[in-house]
Amino acid sequence: MNLVYINTNFILSILLETEKSDLAEQLLEDYRNSRFVISGTAISEALYVATYEYYKQRI
Repeated sequence: MNLVYINTNFILSILLETEKSDLAEQLLEDYRNSRFVISGTAISEALYVATYEYYKQRI
């Protein structure tokens, strides 16, 4: 089984609509039989940016 590291930009492309969202979704499909690895830092960064974008849209 392959290990695939998920970074912050990948997470954000899944959570938010970006120019690479389609590519990120395709990669998830292509590697669906792999094991994904993510760091706590990547999760923290993605949550920070996603929260910022959420509140920016509410203003």
